[in-house]
Amino acid sequence: PIEEEDVDFDQLEDEARRKDGIYACLEFAKKHFYSRLNESQDGKVIYKPYLLERGLSQFSIDTFSIGLSGTGRTDLLEAGLQNGYTAQQLFDAGLVKKVDEDVGIVESNLRDTFIERIVFPIHSISGKVLGFGGRVIKKDTKAPKYLNSPETLVYEKRKQLFGLNLAKNVARKEDEIFLVEGYMDVVSLYQNGVENVVAASGTAFTPEQARLVKRFSTN
Repeated sequence: PIEEEDVDFDQLEDEARRKDGIYACLEFAKKHFYSRLNESQDGKVIYKPYLLERGLSQFSIDTFSIGLSGTGRTDLLEAGLQNGYTAQQLFDAGLVKKVDEDVGIVESNLRDTFIERIVFPIHSISGKVLGFGGRVIKKDTKAPKYLNSPETLVYEKRKQLFGLNLAKNVARKEDEIFLVEGYMDVVSLYQNGVENVVAASGTAFTPEQARLVKRFSTN
């Protein structure tokens, strides 16, 4: 016998609305970061030349929507609020975090998650932005080299693979998929013609990621 559970439709609708708000915030952030890399002064003078020196082409920057976070503590927060997103939505999307954990989600207690970083959007298989990975390029900093979005209502790191939205069709056609460590590895290989490549973007390869790969190839 199958025991049926009562479904709270109001709760499901509320969660769906929250997810829609998060996805909208993340898409906005992707465009904001991309614009900063390509159009801002520090993007054009410092960060984009760094990527080009590393061998990345403009094609790769466009394909992966690589961007640049702000240099101030609240650049994205202010831009998001100006574009109609709420502090709660930006927090739920993992784009901002609390300064003081004991204080609520109010504008004065929030700061950007990513500051002065090259930013790589992490997409779902269908192409929705789920979160970001940020790489610092300054050498005189104690900040971690890579920083990922926190877990949110739409992003669970152990269940995602960077680049799979672009790799899936070629992986299925070639019946082979390459698993590498990080964002730059994926971008570099893709740029050089190896398009069936994904990254775990972390220290461990999880069972959920293995199942995800297996949908497209067992090799």
